[in-house]
Amino acid sequence: MTGKKKIGFNALDLVIVVVLVLCVVMIGFRFIRSSDMAAETQTSKHRVTFLITNVSDGTKDALVAGDSVFSLLNDAYIGKLEGIDTISPAFEFLDNGNGSFEKVYYPDGTKVDITGTIIAEGAVNDDGFFASGSFFLSPGRTLEIYTGHIQVTVLITGISEYDE
Repeated sequence: MTGKKKIGFNALDLVIVVVLVLCVVMIGFRFIRSSDMAAETQTSKHRVTFLITNVSDGTKDALVAGDSVFSLLNDAYIGKLEGIDTISPAFEFLDNGNGSFEKVYYPDGTKVDITGTIIAEGAVNDDGFFASGSFFLSPGRTLEIYTGHIQVTVLITGISEYDE
């Protein structure tokens, strides 16, 4: 004998091949299902409300009604900025030295909290709202957005049907 080991196909190799094939098939089904869902789902306009906290007072001037809004994460189109709803002084809770916290507002013209609205076209299904048919939005989600004038982090506070 020359000391050669016989290399063969065993049960473990078969299991690995079967798992890999199943993974490829499942990925294919997912893509087919999502494209079918997007084709079958009717889109409609929705009002997406948001909150921006603790930003400079000048931020309000960069939020221009009519600007297109995109996700910084993947450049997905979200919708058009309808406008600013409220502007209020930002605040922080500070230790007052007596073991408790006190709500302290920033001086006028420094830091503000802003609420606003984006009009987004998208589809609603059992999983939630998908702007442009594919970008998932839900109340409580924080995301970075940008327009032609600003890049900012927003908290989605609500999504409702758009009634013109």
